[in-house]
Amino acid sequence: MIDEYLTTQIAVHAMGWRVAAGRYLKADRSWASRAGFRPFADLNDAFRALRTVTQDYSLRATSVGVRVDVRLGDRTAHAVDSSEARAICLALAEVLGIRVEDYGDGHNSGR
Repeated sequence: MIDEYLTTQIAVHAMGWRVAAGRYLKADRSWASRAGFRPFADLNDAFRALRTVTQDYSLRATSVGVRVDVRLGDRTAHAVDSSEARAICLALAEVLGIRVEDYGDGHNSGR
């Protein structure tokens, strides 16, 4: 599933974690279970990843959900989704250069 792939990519590229069997290894030698880091479903995890990468972001309610705009250096990305956590993750993946396929209705991104 694409959400699982993107969760792992966000863990690696945004959080700086390494992948191990069933868990993520953190820089301080502690670990987090893969089941315990759910940024697509858990808004706290989504914001934690976003704030680790950048403080330059905005969220805005739209008629179809939430629009998230993210800036990292000279890169910008945005995503729209009915789920706030998912919109954050899609915009974050996009700004980090993680390939995000077209999700159809409600998802837009740009640089």
